Parts: sequence; C-alpha cells; structure tokens
Amino acid sequence: MEKENAKAAAELESLKKGVEEERATAAAERGALQRELDEERAKAASEKAAYPDLCVAAVEQYKGSPEFQMVVDAAVARGLAGQESGGVGPSRKTAGGRTEAEVIESFQQSDFYKHEMAEFWDSGWKMFKRRAEELFPHLDLSSVTIGEDDVAQTPLDEGVEEKDLASSEEE
Repeated sequence: MEKENAKAAAELESLKKGVEEERATAAAERGALQRELDEERAKAASEKAAYPDLCVAAVEQYKGSPEFQMVVDAAVARGLAGQESGGVGPSRKTAGGRTEAEVIESFQQSDFYKHEMAEFWDSGWKMFKRRAEELFPHLDLSSVTIGEDDVAQTPLDEGVEEKDLASSEEE
C-alpha cells in the first residue's frame, strides 16, 4: 500500500508539475496575445486619426470634376428632400407634395448653389482662356467675358470664319 501511495504521490507531483508548466505556457501566450492586441489597437487608432486626412485628400483630388459636382448636387438634393418634407416616398414625392426634381430645382436656385457653380465655371473659363492664349498667342481674349447666365459674351463671334480658325492652327 505504501508503494501505491508513493506511486500516487509521484503521479500527483508529476501532474502538478505539468499543470504549472501549462500555466506558465498559457501566461506567456496570453502576454504575447495582449501585446499583439495592443499593437493592433494602436494601429487602428492611428489609421482612424489619419482617415479624415485621407478623405480630405480624396475630395480635393476629385473636387473639380463634373462627375463629382453631379454627385454632390444629387446628395444635397436628396438630403434636402428628406429634411424639408419628411422624406421621399415610393411615388418620388416628398411628404410636402414636391417631387425630388422640384427639390433639386429649388436647390439649384439657392444662393449657395449659384455661388459654387459660378466659382466652378469661372475656374474652368480661366483654365480654357490660359490654354487658348498658349495655343493662339495672337488671339486677343481680353474682350471676352462670362455673363450671368454662364454664356460667353463677345463681339468677336461675328465675322470669325472657319478658314480663320484653320489658318491660326497652321501657325
């Protein structure tokens, strides 16, 4: 019986030692996982902090394109449709009875929209004028203006023939 007790005690001691080793291994793994988690959290926080800058950069890159302007106009119009009248129903009519097209038209008549579009067209005109002056240095564009309706107004339009344009391209 003493032999069995000694054998059981040795086995118990061996099991205790195994449990201690498992605990040590688990603690080491837990520490490694905690460090990895902390690194991932720091990385996520850094990316989250940089995200607004990335969004601003993306918007700046595409801001001047007509496609971007159309998307912005549509998004603002949808937002206005939802705000002004309680949302857009299945009939595409707002709760106030206005269609989405009417809300868009109303937005396009707003001072904000007119100002932004004037800036857009003005910058486009300046780029066009600069390029035209590079290609046709003898051409005087000083009398050309952009009117209220975003239509070029010039006394030069009269009397300009296609042959005049062709000869200026040959130079």
